[in-house]
Amino acid sequence: MGWTNSVPIFYDSITFILKDEIPHVTLPYIDDVPVRGALQANKYCLVGCKKLVVETDAKYLKGMLSNPGVGPDATIMRWIKDVLLHHFTLRHVLGKTFSADGLSRRLKQPGDEEYPPVNPELVDNPKTMHFEYPAKTNNEPGWEDWEPLALEESNFGVVFRAHSRTGEFLRERHCPAQAGYGGLSVLGPTVSLCVTSTDPILPNCKDVPFRYLHYRRLDYVAGHTPDFPNNLRAETIVTWNADSGDLRMVKIPHPSLEDITHDAQFQYISPNKIVLAGSLAFTPCGAVLCAFSADAEDEEPLMFYQGEHTDPDGISNYLGQTGTSTLGPIVVHNHDSGRRITIFKSELLLGDIPSFATSRDPPGMREVWNYPNDTRTLNFEVPFLSVAATRVLVYRQDERAERPIIFVLDFDQTLLATLLSKQPSERAEWNAQLVDSCAQVKVVTRRFNIAVDGEIWDAEYTWPQRAPPEWEAHLDTILKEDEDEDEYMDDSDSDDEVLPSGLEYDEAPEEHREPVPFGYVQTTLRLQGVIDARSLAITPHAILELPEPTKNGRVFYFD
Repeated sequence: MGWTNSVPIFYDSITFILKDEIPHVTLPYIDDVPVRGALQANKYCLVGCKKLVVETDAKYLKGMLSNPGVGPDATIMRWIKDVLLHHFTLRHVLGKTFSADGLSRRLKQPGDEEYPPVNPELVDNPKTMHFEYPAKTNNEPGWEDWEPLALEESNFGVVFRAHSRTGEFLRERHCPAQAGYGGLSVLGPTVSLCVTSTDPILPNCKDVPFRYLHYRRLDYVAGHTPDFPNNLRAETIVTWNADSGDLRMVKIPHPSLEDITHDAQFQYISPNKIVLAGSLAFTPCGAVLCAFSADAEDEEPLMFYQGEHTDPDGISNYLGQTGTSTLGPIVVHNHDSGRRITIFKSELLLGDIPSFATSRDPPGMREVWNYPNDTRTLNFEVPFLSVAATRVLVYRQDERAERPIIFVLDFDQTLLATLLSKQPSERAEWNAQLVDSCAQVKVVTRRFNIAVDGEIWDAEYTWPQRAPPEWEAHLDTILKEDEDEDEYMDDSDSDDEVLPSGLEYDEAPEEHREPVPFGYVQTTLRLQGVIDARSLAITPHAILELPEPTKNGRVFYFD
């Protein structure tokens, strides 16, 4: 019997162990080994036949492949998958119209033709399907006037298409590609996508562990992931200008492909600079944000890593998504499975702010926490669209009250400087207004980082500096207030009853206030009735609650 595709790893092991003991049970089927393709399976899993020959009517097959728009049809999709995935011979036999799946293997019999071992190169770089005709002298009916059928290579790729606001077709551009991944990135009139190009795979990239990347394919259908070739590399970012029609293909730098894994999450931070979220593919692991040039391929990328992760599987390779198509001054790296984010100044990633690798860093890397004036690692989660210019929409989940606590962090440094310049009397007056309106605002310039376990690491006095006793006492007070605030939370129906109100200044020590540190203004949002912050999105002028099948969406405008 065959094993299902849902347990391919289990199946491989059991087949290999038991094939000599119970061959009548462990004879695999062609469609039971889609994870590695027919050739890879032949190397150690399959018993008997070493060569696969599929007999079918080539006119039938060619008609399907020539009309990919017809469908969807399971038979067509199965053939297209087999053409892409397997290396085999297709023999044209008039009238036969079955597909490649369903052909069972048999034990080797005396007199079977011997075939040489599989060339491993064919597994890594599968060639196109070989097409052959039976001998012209076989006297099969219908072969008297046969002519060769040209089974051409399919024009695989990504098509970018532009339409007017009224739906009128304007222009399109085809990009040769084997697969596309992730989502689109928009900057002005340009649209970008991460793809696998048609270029040969570099030898030093063949064995890079791109974990789970094939799950991000645009043509992914849940439950059929093993049908995809597993030797593809998302190594190119293609950018199409919808106005001019120009197409640009940017290679992700080779060192980045060798050192990090990624999920095709990227964005432009300038017309000529791209950032890509990923994680180290080797010990000590950790999240990585890679910034590289879209023009100069020989320019060394800047790679900033988070070396503080206890569980490599808990690293997420995401960026905070923006709802606008304009450049912003910050980049949000969502790197710790919804528990932590890091906000970068764009100037640091562009190279306008100097950065240097140290002997303690992995080769070519720069540790994020060494740049407290240009980055912030905070314990928040981010929703669908979380970035709008200098503002970041974030939340924390209060498990006891079963509700999200939602905030807007504003990294506008001009606004920050204005609020810091307020005199004590002005601050007191503003605090009274906030209390009356049940609002809360926190102005933060104190530098700190949040560790994996939630511990706060002071970045004002880093080792080997010794913090003054009065500063340590101040930090103890702040931490105690935060704990008391958490204890006060309950499951009350009203945010006004459970969320604190007023104004708080969380500033750096006196000797560290000039120049003004990279800080932010945190505003607590009271969005009544919002129980799932993941359905929220931020725009320059409002917070949106996306509609659900049984619930209308809402718009919360900024004052």
